[in-house]
Amino acid sequence: MKKSERLILFICISIFIFYIGGLIAIDEIDPPFIPNSLYSILIYQLGSFISLATPVFFILKGFRRYKIDHLYRGSIQIQFDNFTSRGKCKFFFTLLFSPFLIGLLFWSFFVPAIELSGYYFYTQSWSKEYHLVEVKKCGNDYGRYCSSIEIRDLTSSSNSSFRWYEDRDILTQLKDQRVTIRGYQGLFGSTVEVIQW
Repeated sequence: MKKSERLILFICISIFIFYIGGLIAIDEIDPPFIPNSLYSILIYQLGSFISLATPVFFILKGFRRYKIDHLYRGSIQIQFDNFTSRGKCKFFFTLLFSPFLIGLLFWSFFVPAIELSGYYFYTQSWSKEYHLVEVKKCGNDYGRYCSSIEIRDLTSSSNSSFRWYEDRDILTQLKDQRVTIRGYQGLFGSTVEVIQW
């Protein structure tokens, strides 16, 4: 194995270990995270653009090579002729669903990393008043003390939700009232430390 191949293999294994470690850490810690506009731009707008642009880029690159290179064109035609009708359907469905798969990979790589970085590497203390919209019980996967809390920002009227593991009975009674949330503010959002009423 060449030195460059070893380096690529090492990088791939390191990324995979980091990815699995991040998913385990986010599942264990489960930080209550309120995203800001930079988070929304990065995850939703940039993530959607990358999910759609990546397959289009590779399709256009392959088509360009198909038009220029005669050997490549012949090999593609031979491979495509050997496909059965079922294989052609799989090929076209792969092209159709590749943006969704790329978006899922983008989301699963960046969201846990952003939430954990907000939990561990915060910049300053933070406090803000929100309207408590709804308090629901979480699914069975999160334990019996988990509450899914939905809040509305009073200045921008945007809704956010996070999981909280304390004071569910009190927060249920405070539904449709104002609460003060204190925590730590990071680059992409805020981590909730305390909910005060």
